[in-house]
Amino acid sequence: MSVPAASPNRHVRFPVGIPGTPWGAVERAQWLTLQRKHRDYFTEVVSPLMRLGPASHVDILCYGQLEYREFGSARFPLFAAKSVPWKAELPMVAVTGGVHGYETSGIHGALLFIQHFLVEEAAKGVNVLVLPCVSPWGYEMTHRWTPKAVDPNRQFNPANPGCDEAALAMRCIEDHRLASAALLLHIDLHETTDTDNSVFTPSKFARDGLTEDKYDKWYPIPDGFYVFGDNSRERPQDEFSQHIIAAVEKVTHIAEADADGCIVGERIAHRGVLLAPGAGTADAHSTARYVTTTEVYPDSPQTTPEQCNRAQATAVRAAIQYVLCH
Repeated sequence: MSVPAASPNRHVRFPVGIPGTPWGAVERAQWLTLQRKHRDYFTEVVSPLMRLGPASHVDILCYGQLEYREFGSARFPLFAAKSVPWKAELPMVAVTGGVHGYETSGIHGALLFIQHFLVEEAAKGVNVLVLPCVSPWGYEMTHRWTPKAVDPNRQFNPANPGCDEAALAMRCIEDHRLASAALLLHIDLHETTDTDNSVFTPSKFARDGLTEDKYDKWYPIPDGFYVFGDNSRERPQDEFSQHIIAAVEKVTHIAEADADGCIVGERIAHRGVLLAPGAGTADAHSTARYVTTTEVYPDSPQTTPEQCNRAQATAVRAAIQYVLCH
């Protein structure tokens, strides 16, 4: 059953900017002063990767860096994990986590997969590349955006990337695609949290100069796991998506549609499955035959952070299993 998160108080506006006026440099700078570090990327993400020794049969590579010291933060090296040996004759699987850095299980589910399952899945006949934390600043600040107030998950346009996070991730994936037979699968790991309604929608409206009358409805946060399949191209999503749902249901509960048969305003195609255009998102940009975005609700009383992490890793394993059989 979908339950509503606390909706924003419509009588209290976001405390930056003038309602109805898009932000400029002054407002973005003011917004940045409100952000605070809550956790450490180097300790919680980089360190576990660096502790994977040669015997792990996983290669850790740095695919770029983000220079954010000018924003009072850090220079963030960006890391990916890949199966070794990388074989040019094999197809490739790409996994991205932390495109929205505040979505914790996307990062820690990707780390769980790297630490315990990457080698096993690669042995089935694929090259595997995992980018566990695309947006480290967002991870540390538990924020959806970059320090420039940009949503990375709408910037994956190969011809004109809208932020460095997206540009570097796409370049890393493309370099490895060219060294493989084909890109078979791209799975992007996300969460839907209570703060999507209580924090990020109001801040987006303020940033873009929108007023609440432009927003039809505060959709309830779906309680449970679900997936978005990209229907903007001819891709076999139905059975693939249902296979992932069946596997994850053994780990945590699946989000149910509301009384209108919808999740976040989109009509479901199958239980726990939405099929919608994904322009600009991390998985939709790719040339992979199979693409999907996972979503899980970590604020649910019916689950735990550990179950959410396991759900993400399980989704990756189930997706690989399906594409290799089809």
